[in-house]
Amino acid sequence: MAVNAHWEDHDFELPILPEGYKWELVLESGGYGYDGSGRICLKSRSTAILKAN
Repeated sequence: MAVNAHWEDHDFELPILPEGYKWELVLESGGYGYDGSGRICLKSRSTAILKAN
């Protein structure tokens, strides 16, 4: 889970997963950007829930 309570967008670094796994977005509220690089950018005052799959 990543939460951005700030009024600006923020980047979050995701944990490195074992080989064969990838991050999958389960729920988001307000916008995000994720390109598979291990970082997610959350828009201001938003939340994202990801799971390893």
